[in-house]
Amino acid sequence: YMICFGAFLMGCSIFPLGIDDSFLTTVGCDVACMLFPWTITCGFSIAFSALFSKIWRINKLFHGPQFRRVKIDVTDVLKPFYVMFTLNIAFLTAWTVVDPFKWKRIHIDSMNSYGTCQGDGKASVVFIVLLLIVNGCALVLANVQAVKARHISDEFSESKYVGLAMASMLQMFTVGLPLTFLVKKNP
Repeated sequence: YMICFGAFLMGCSIFPLGIDDSFLTTVGCDVACMLFPWTITCGFSIAFSALFSKIWRINKLFHGPQFRRVKIDVTDVLKPFYVMFTLNIAFLTAWTVVDPFKWKRIHIDSMNSYGTCQGDGKASVVFIVLLLIVNGCALVLANVQAVKARHISDEFSESKYVGLAMASMLQMFTVGLPLTFLVKKNP
């Protein structure tokens, strides 16, 4: 259920991007500007930590000491979720307090304009970089776990499918991040 809820939250993050000052006041647009990073980051944390916990548990069972009983508690599986979610919430809260995104309408000429979300200072950039580092490192670590689990039979786990999901997330991250910076000045 965590994967479904996380994917739902990530999907819902598209809605704040469609809000502009023709629908809401400037304050409402400011809220929508900060709602986007909250929904995408929390959704990613929830869905991804569930996938990571699943593949980590599989590796712990199959690549642990041979002929020994391995006991994995619920707390062992939830540790990656707690760490990742806590770091993301801490960075998002600090970002929202220190330098939240604000809605701005930029006029190109007398007939054309576009709206965008921007931070006032450099703190927004720092928090975005911190979030990218935390989630990027988790993504790389999870893909390493998926590579370790690739030879485990599908009879015992769905490690192949979890690995494919993680590889597609890594691909989206590596393609989407540079693309975001390339199109930033061309709305």
